[in-house]
Amino acid sequence: MFKRAFARADLALRHSEGFNPHPRISIVLPRPVGVASKDELLIVELESATTTEAVQQRLAEQLPRGLQLLGVSELHDRDRRTPVVATYQLSVSEKEAGDARAAIAGFEAGEAWRVERASTKRGTKSIDLRAFIIDMTLNDDNVVWRQSISQDGTARVGEVLDALRLPQQDHLHLVTRTNVEYAS
Repeated sequence: MFKRAFARADLALRHSEGFNPHPRISIVLPRPVGVASKDELLIVELESATTTEAVQQRLAEQLPRGLQLLGVSELHDRDRRTPVVATYQLSVSEKEAGDARAAIAGFEAGEAWRVERASTKRGTKSIDLRAFIIDMTLNDDNVVWRQSISQDGTARVGEVLDALRLPQQDHLHLVTRTNVEYAS
């Protein structure tokens, strides 16, 4: 979608070299399948220099309805955007809120949230999700949690849902990532 939008906006993307060149475009923190997002960071390399204002105006005009371009900024060669915290939100029914409230109380009491995660090298390994969850709240009918992202890993959204007693097969498609914080 973005490759086409850049082409329609007459903004030439730089391509990789080699036999099968690809546009130099990446999403810094791809979202899990089925999870919606209100905060994505796309990094592209353009063939020629142009102002950020021109890129924003020309690209915004070519994006599909419902997709909003929040901003454009220039990164220099050594600039990196490393995600460190992601915030997720899930609307729940009154009954589900009771189950989630009990699970959150266990989380706040310091209980381990152990999950078995499949590993290609060692079979499975046991992980405590508490190491990755910064905070978690239930406001009205919304469960909101912030989780850390580091080289040590992060919690998977589906694992958090299961720990909240909200089976991922029924709820993953209802989750929205609302914010991502980056270290520069």
